[in-house]
Amino acid sequence: MRKIILTAFFTLLFYLIQVCIMPLLPMFNITGNILLAFIAVVAITYSPFFAYIAGGIAGILLEIMLSPFDFLNLVIYPVLALLGAYAFADKTEHRLERDRSLGKKGENTSPYIRIPACAAMMALIKEIVSRMYVYLSGESIVFLHFTRALAAVFYTTLLALIIMLPVRFILGIRLRKTAHS
Repeated sequence: MRKIILTAFFTLLFYLIQVCIMPLLPMFNITGNILLAFIAVVAITYSPFFAYIAGGIAGILLEIMLSPFDFLNLVIYPVLALLGAYAFADKTEHRLERDRSLGKKGENTSPYIRIPACAAMMALIKEIVSRMYVYLSGESIVFLHFTRALAAVFYTTLLALIIMLPVRFILGIRLRKTAHS
């Protein structure tokens, strides 16, 4: 229950940061998506269920308050949360054992690599879908659209790198000390 409350609270907090503070912090006239960065942190830190909760709340709030396209945010945020959670989730014990038996390194990739990668993937898919929406609405797509999309993906990934340590700490994940042999 504590995880659900924390996830819902921080989703609301990062929604407010997204709509109130992020427009004041543009990089090359592009606003980063700190909400997607937070969803990436939740997807890797907790489980797909909590990522879906965060994505669902974010999608509903964005759809109600500031949706440039009908039903896009309502659908894309939960879908991106699930895609990110499953694509970058920890390997199961069965898969780790299979990797070890094949002579591969049977370990999970560090979450500090998976979180920015998850945020980049989710931001890239969101930008592609947004550009498709723009194109299907009758606007012509020019090279500037693609450079702005890539800059938005970079900015969102950078935000994920900035927020992942404090958010993981607040959500209850502590840094582990490794034993030196």
